Amino acid sequence: MHASNDLRRYRKSRRKFALKTYLLLGVWLLLALIQWIVFCILTDLRSKLQDLYYVGYVTLVLSVFIFLIFIFFEKLRFVRCLNIFLGFIIVELQIIATFTLITHSWWADVLTFFFVCVLLIVLFLLIGAFLPKKMDLTLDIAVLFILAFIFIIVAVFFLMYQLIISKTLPYSFLVVELAITITILLFVMYHAQTIHGSRFAEMRLKDFILGSLILFHHFLIIFWLTFYYQVNYRPITSDDYIATSSTKQATATEKAGDLSDLFENDNYDNGKL
Repeated sequence: MHASNDLRRYRKSRRKFALKTYLLLGVWLLLALIQWIVFCILTDLRSKLQDLYYVGYVTLVLSVFIFLIFIFFEKLRFVRCLNIFLGFIIVELQIIATFTLITHSWWADVLTFFFVCVLLIVLFLLIGAFLPKKMDLTLDIAVLFILAFIFIIVAVFFLMYQLIISKTLPYSFLVVELAITITILLFVMYHAQTIHGSRFAEMRLKDFILGSLILFHHFLIIFWLTFYYQVNYRPITSDDYIATSSTKQATATEKAGDLSDLFENDNYDNGKL
């Protein structure tokens, strides 16, 4: 009787933990999507941020550094308010680091690939969570690392092909992207099992912020890889739309320049009077 009650409490706690983890992941993704789409639409900011590409380097390094501190200093993860604040800082720095990539793409491509990547994450979270107990990825973690090692070998080899032999483009990068994406999705399934529990290894019930951050970074890796196609091939945005947008931006700039000249001439005439 007591054992069955304990089991019910355990399952209820795991469901609550999984819900908090996924809700927080949804908050991170929504926060990222809003900011990225805004920067895609505001053409003035696009051109400015394209020149400030080094900001992405700095914010990425800061984000990774804080994330490492968050992972290895466990006490920080359990201090209320501070843990959610650090999680927000880590996510926001990664969002800013992605701005430079975003400004080289267009909102329709960003939106499409964003939802494709989210769909992949959700799909493999479901697969990992509902795999039978005998397919415990947390118990067979060595198999995951072996597969990841094989895919990294393939990715590095074809990456060198892409950099050295231009004739292999874009197929060489497609192999690189698929190899890395499959590796990440395998670990998404692994983390789904650690989040839902009832496996050999599981996350602690207070670590929902860490769980959401890990999944968010899984999403980022997959999403970053899509920018090669977003920028170079633009599968969604047409050339006509880009030409129209560029014309509108040039017209707006000319009008602003004309108004500025008119204002200066008026001031000059008033000064003479």
